[in-house]
Amino acid sequence: MSALASKALSRRWWSKHFLIATLLSVIGLGFVIVEIRDLLDQRQQMITIALVAPMSGKDAEVGREMARSVRLYLDQLEEDARIELRILDDKGDPRQAEQIARQLAGDDDVALVLGHYAKEAALAAAPIYRENGLPAITGTVTADALILDNSWYFSLLPVDSSQGAQIAAFINKVLGVRKASIVYDSDGYGSALLKGFEATADGLGMELVSRIAFDRQSGGLDAELESVAATLRAMGDPGMVFLATHPAEGVKLITSLYGEGLQFFGPDSFSEERFLELLNTYPQEKVKPGYFIDGVFSTVPMIPDIAQRQAKEFHYHFERRYQQAPGWIGAAYRDAAMLGVSAITKAASEGRSGTPASLRAAVKFHLSQTNMPERSMFGVMGNIQFDAHGAAVKPLPVAVFKGHNRVSYREQLQLVRDIRRIENPLREILEGRLLYQNDRFNHRTKVVYTGVDINEITNLDVSDSSFTADFYIWFRTELELDPRQIEFLNAAEPVELGDPVVEELNADGLITYTFRVRSQFRGDFDFYRYPFDSQELPIRFKHSTLTRPELIFVPDVMGMRMGEDKGGAREAGFQAISGWNYYKALFYQDEISNNSSLGIEKFFEDSYALEFSRFNATVTIARDATSFILKNLFPMFFVILLSYVTFYISNYNPRLNMVASALLTAAFFHLKLSAGIPVGYLVAIEYFFFAVYILIGIALLASITTHRLFEYASSKGEAGARAGIWAIKIDLIGRIIYPILVVVMIYAVIARFTGFGWG
Repeated sequence: MSALASKALSRRWWSKHFLIATLLSVIGLGFVIVEIRDLLDQRQQMITIALVAPMSGKDAEVGREMARSVRLYLDQLEEDARIELRILDDKGDPRQAEQIARQLAGDDDVALVLGHYAKEAALAAAPIYRENGLPAITGTVTADALILDNSWYFSLLPVDSSQGAQIAAFINKVLGVRKASIVYDSDGYGSALLKGFEATADGLGMELVSRIAFDRQSGGLDAELESVAATLRAMGDPGMVFLATHPAEGVKLITSLYGEGLQFFGPDSFSEERFLELLNTYPQEKVKPGYFIDGVFSTVPMIPDIAQRQAKEFHYHFERRYQQAPGWIGAAYRDAAMLGVSAITKAASEGRSGTPASLRAAVKFHLSQTNMPERSMFGVMGNIQFDAHGAAVKPLPVAVFKGHNRVSYREQLQLVRDIRRIENPLREILEGRLLYQNDRFNHRTKVVYTGVDINEITNLDVSDSSFTADFYIWFRTELELDPRQIEFLNAAEPVELGDPVVEELNADGLITYTFRVRSQFRGDFDFYRYPFDSQELPIRFKHSTLTRPELIFVPDVMGMRMGEDKGGAREAGFQAISGWNYYKALFYQDEISNNSSLGIEKFFEDSYALEFSRFNATVTIARDATSFILKNLFPMFFVILLSYVTFYISNYNPRLNMVASALLTAAFFHLKLSAGIPVGYLVAIEYFFFAVYILIGIALLASITTHRLFEYASSKGEAGARAGIWAIKIDLIGRIIYPILVVVMIYAVIARFTGFGWG
């Protein structure tokens, strides 16, 4: 080829490729413009939730927990959820809260407010939210004045007067105490608790021995508290002493009256961390936790042992992400975020987000519609249902202090969801199984403290999702428990508990029944992420005859050696499972329903659900993916390498043989590994093989193409020179591009199924 012809050919080659590059650039620019437009559209459709919390000041740690909990929930939503979180710091100051409320009310992007944490801040902001039609949800403020006079404010807890009424009913009906005394702070909190307690106690015919007030805002608080303590000492028998106080005053009264033989019942303020922090300033509590408070009762917004799986998962993910455990405040604002997002989503789906005012009104409407059992939502803190005023409808759990642990009392109140399903409510009330309080009916439910200590997990069989578990199981209860009535729901064969290895009556009148079980159980294994999968090994059981209104299993958090926190003891039983690593353990109770009309005519239209308390002991193990890959997929590295080497070989027959060998080897390993997966859907490892097939296919296509180009070049002589050049270029490009494709495709598969690398 002459030099002139070569230059002309070169110019034509560059002109052609310049046009191709320009065309590709235009197409790419079009994609960029479309993406930017979509992002702008999404930005225009973003709906803002404002979280107002004390991000600085004395309650800054609480504010951080609130913000982290809400962020954690929003991050777990689907990608198309167009919710933006805005965090504002009110410092717990009413004036700052008022300024922020005015700012949010005038911001058309804000559809909902979560907060405030402090009562004073919420009360200062509430009139502004009401006047501007901006709905708000608090997870902490229980002041009657906040909720009862403001239809735009919702609380995930009962108001103070309702709590006071519940405590009076619990003391009288559940604890069997006939007389009580009330010590209360004369501020809004203590006065509201007093009001509810007094009204219910009078209705029950309960004797109120004394009502003793003090003012914590007075300059002589210490003298007032000393006078209160002296009055109680002088009474002789004041009955159960209800301390309607804040944490600091409660601690001072309990410690000063230690040794007087008095019983104390505290409100939800005793569940604040400050209560234990103040106790820890006393040397007796440092030496022996619970020295002053063992046996003290209090209501709590949430008790971990009663919590269901949702709470356990929230706790696990929060601790894993932030390296600290959340408290009930974090759980409350996680639920507030869930409730708010649900209301916003419903409003937007109805097309009621046209104007800020219409969106806010629709959000408020959907929040207020959570006022019936069938419309309630289930969150970390349990069932969420509002009354006509926007306050939560639920009895608060009652805990008793054991050391510094708040443990569920042996009997709890549970809201009756549908009184029509109770055959004779009056008889149930007279016989003490049903309690009418706060215009609601509540079941009196016996608590069974339940423990499972796993000794060993063996014989893991992924082909039928089964495993063998060797464990101790015990029940501590005041009920006479027949072991034949414990039904293991996922046992591969019937489990008979037999005679207990321990049967012991303790000083509290509770009997402990302990059994040892070794049996086979079945799980429901999910192999979608195989070999990056983790599997749950569950042990689930319920009582065969006693329903949830009669009995509830709760994890014996103090008794179980194998707790949910990190520790070697709980991992010891899992060393026998080769190729798997211990991941986490969860112990929780939940509900299981048997939907049936039972042949009763009045339930034909609305199926009667028998609800049972189910105990779940679940251990999650994760496959050792690194070991699996080295053992089973390392040969595939050589298969890919074999395909890559073909770009350095010009002889067609050896090249084709190498590609064919790579394909057959990959297919053999694919079939071998797939045979051990007992599912009909695609799993992660198959996507890896699909990627390998694509890479082999590229090598095969390149081999055939270069061979045909070389054949054409040899048959056309000088006229086919360009074909030979292109054949060489394909191999050169393959040597560069192929390794990049290998890395990108393998990375894509790993990122897709492990989350590694995705923002």
